[in-house]
Amino acid sequence: MQQAAARAVDDARLRLLLATEDAVVVLETLMDEGQSEAVRLRAAVEILDRSGIRGGVEIRSLPVHESPAEELQHRLATLSRRMSEARERELPVSQ
Repeated sequence: MQQAAARAVDDARLRLLLATEDAVVVLETLMDEGQSEAVRLRAAVEILDRSGIRGGVEIRSLPVHESPAEELQHRLATLSRRMSEARERELPVSQ
């Protein structure tokens, strides 16, 4: 029974993934051709939200040569270094 449920969930996820491109096209169309400003604005906000950009959040673009994986590795190395330094001084870890 659990296997059937897991398969059903996997099938549903696959269907959602397959529909993603169509959903993006709908949002783009609404953003460009929506009948009201409110519809165009909401579509634009939804697109930004889905791409990880939320209102009030500072956006920092990565250098062209730096991949997201490299950025993550850099951040983890920095955090690890700070944790080691804090342990050595027996201070609380700050971000």
